[in-house]
Amino acid sequence: MNMTQLRGAFDLDFRPKSRRRLPSQWSEIKLLEDFSPWVLQCLRKISTFATLPEDWDSYGSRAIQPTAISTAIKFMSEVPVGRVPEPSVSPVSGGGIGFHWQVADRDLEIEFLADGTAEFMK
Repeated sequence: MNMTQLRGAFDLDFRPKSRRRLPSQWSEIKLLEDFSPWVLQCLRKISTFATLPEDWDSYGSRAIQPTAISTAIKFMSEVPVGRVPEPSVSPVSGGGIGFHWQVADRDLEIEFLADGTAEFMK
């Protein structure tokens, strides 16, 4: 399934917002007050995953990798909050972070792997 099908299945729009090109020494700042309370809760939870040690699940899992954390945080900063319900966020074996949404009889799972890539299942 490609992203167009994913967006259609869940009525999501993840197109990047049009942005003014900033000089390389500048970066965009997002104010925390602009985020929904559930987004802030998810961001706090994701930040706690950085403290999980190796074997945090007692099955030999890797510690949650910084690349997975930064990719998950970037993703959360781009979620169209008004159109997406609060996900369940959890660490996953292998050093990644998982998001799970359930709306009526539909499920969507997105996992950010240790190397920063993403996989999804619906």
